[in-house]
Amino acid sequence: MKLTRGKQTFTIRKKGKDGIYVRYIRLIPTDIFPVVQPAAGGKIILTPENCLISHAQAKDLGKFNVLSHFSSVTWDIKTKKGGTYTVTTDYAIAAPASTLLKIGYSANGNQEEFTFLGTGGWTKFTKYSPGAITLPPGKCTLTVKGITSGAETKSIMLVPEA
Repeated sequence: MKLTRGKQTFTIRKKGKDGIYVRYIRLIPTDIFPVVQPAAGGKIILTPENCLISHAQAKDLGKFNVLSHFSSVTWDIKTKKGGTYTVTTDYAIAAPASTLLKIGYSANGNQEEFTFLGTGGWTKFTKYSPGAITLPPGKCTLTVKGITSGAETKSIMLVPEA
């Protein structure tokens, strides 16, 4: 973790018998989450363990829930060449199976929307490839945002197109 330099300080002092009390923290983290890089074969695997979650939930170890239009999940990604990647999401949506979910994928502000069908329940996961996104070469930020409803998601895999 990197912390911004300056005169900001924090104080930790003991309070009572049961623990500590943090009085004041002004150190600002500037780099907390790892930059995700392609694995062998160029695949990029995005999981709850390597993302920043905003107004969503990370629960049940290894899943996250994009609840609604105000929740999002963000990854920093670094590729050498960039390019077009097929998106495959391992997800579950509540019954009935006709439930629709729109998820917006945004790479540095370039927005793509994909529609997902319901899977028949929150524990019925399926892998689905709704389309492709284009990533620029170098470092970029990929944000996934719920547009209509929520979904449990185990992972998102980006596979380079040939």
